[in-house]
Amino acid sequence: MEWRTVLGLSILSVTVASCEKEEPPHHHHHETETPAAPTGVQVDSAKVALYAVLPATADVKTNPSTPEKIALGQMLFSDARLSKSQDISCNTCHVLGKYGMDGKDFSTGFAGAKLDRNTPTLYDSAFAFVQFWD
Repeated sequence: MEWRTVLGLSILSVTVASCEKEEPPHHHHHETETPAAPTGVQVDSAKVALYAVLPATADVKTNPSTPEKIALGQMLFSDARLSKSQDISCNTCHVLGKYGMDGKDFSTGFAGAKLDRNTPTLYDSAFAFVQFWD
């Protein structure tokens, strides 16, 4: 695996773990039974398993979360010094109090540029296998 991918996954894991400290408004995971398929419909149980209840954390066994990593993730997530202009942070667009997004139809990017899409949520993003289909 490329070092940038490993670094990105590590930071994302720490960031997601740090997000667990803040409770989103009315964010609930409900454990429910999978509804039965209509009569005569074949269901691929492997595909249904993809929609299981998510685990509480996204720890990687080879790189588990620690209180120090969580604190670092929280600090980096809010640190505007990491941006080119030094005036925006991850939390500028991925507002943890707004489900990890900004709530705009079209988000604002660097130097106030209007983007073609909105800011995706970061909640549960450690479990996403892709970001943006394009």
